[in-house]
Amino acid sequence: MSESQIDIVRVLPNFLTRLDEFSPTLLESKERYYIKMHVILACDRGLIESIGKFDLPKNVKIPYKFRSLDFNPYKGWRKWYMINERLNSRKLVTKIDDQFLTLSSFGIWNPALLKERLEEGWSLENWV
Repeated sequence: MSESQIDIVRVLPNFLTRLDEFSPTLLESKERYYIKMHVILACDRGLIESIGKFDLPKNVKIPYKFRSLDFNPYKGWRKWYMINERLNSRKLVTKIDDQFLTLSSFGIWNPALLKERLEEGWSLENWV
């Protein structure tokens, strides 16, 4: 694995502050969302701590569709896009529906942003 590799991280509903709170049964929980992060870099720099490798539950499907927001605060416009990584395509979304609201962010997050989002209770449904 290269140091610059970006991993898809499954963010679970329980926000643990101590490693001894972790149980492998937590992996069965429905995820809040997925993010992309430089996990190896974050571990090497002591920003996150690895607790091990676990098999994903059989019902978990890694997403290939994401959403992205493009905005210009000076001109006052916002544009949403659906990103399909399998097709390597980006499509402008003109109508936001319930399915679109379940798509995770396409951007790369850092550990500080993840921590902030977890503490404030950020959710995909409220990201509009």
